[in-house]
Amino acid sequence: MANKLNIPRHVPTPIEAFDQMLGVKNTNHENDIVNIEIDKLIPYPNQRFRLYTKEQLEEFAEDIKVNGVLSPVLVRPHKEQPDYYEILAGRNRTNASKLCGKKEVPCLILDVDDAKAKLVVTNTNLNQRRDLLPSEEAYGYKMQLEALEELGTNCPSVSKIADENNTNRKRIYRYLRLTELIDGLLDLVDDEVIPVVSGVNISFCSVEDQRVLLEFTNLNEINNISLKQSEAIRLLSEENNVSLETIDKVFFKEKIEKPKAIKLSSQKVIELIPVDVDVEDYIIAALKFFKQKGCDSNEA
Repeated sequence: MANKLNIPRHVPTPIEAFDQMLGVKNTNHENDIVNIEIDKLIPYPNQRFRLYTKEQLEEFAEDIKVNGVLSPVLVRPHKEQPDYYEILAGRNRTNASKLCGKKEVPCLILDVDDAKAKLVVTNTNLNQRRDLLPSEEAYGYKMQLEALEELGTNCPSVSKIADENNTNRKRIYRYLRLTELIDGLLDLVDDEVIPVVSGVNISFCSVEDQRVLLEFTNLNEINNISLKQSEAIRLLSEENNVSLETIDKVFFKEKIEKPKAIKLSSQKVIELIPVDVDVEDYIIAALKFFKQKGCDSNEA
């Protein structure tokens, strides 16, 4: 029986997610919010979370025109550029505000180190968004794990991540495995060509074997890799036997040709068969006779 997940009724805002991460409750940050010029805001580097599409951004910009920015952007002072700030949560709010002509956005300036900055980036995305791609979820968990290991925790990091995201340890481990895939294969997981469970199997293959698989999928326009196929590919990799030829056999086993259908005029056949014999036996005996006669003629 599957475990019932404890899904929160309320999706936390970026500020609430930050407070939860630090174990703080009901903190009033209203007096800490300041307006900062958009041109002085720099996105957090090397994150895998997608930005809004053009259509989504335009829709968000229209909403901001009417309602303003309802939740402040979370930032921290940039370590290398004085008077500039690094966006930890709120890239889309910032971009949408700029699109609708705003020069400033409300911001909450956080004094956090690199590990806590990672947690702010990941927690706000994982807690607020419900349309995450497998790659985003996978690298979100990986960033959380790295941050918790840097901070040091009293409980196993994977368990804490599972608790933070209202899920189970099995799911966390499964998605962490996806970060072992090369980018091209991870894109196929996002595109649903490779199901998550198949991606987990493939993640145990070497990088070189994964490259061969990616080449094969591109050459043959593969649109699905089943669990059984992924298990076979993983076994090939464990045996150091991955090649375009061996993978081909996993996907395209020799097709057994079906016997050709034979169409005969029943009236013509019945006219040649005696009344008191079994029709099928008579036809088979006749075919054997003529086959043997043909062989005897060839030998002569």
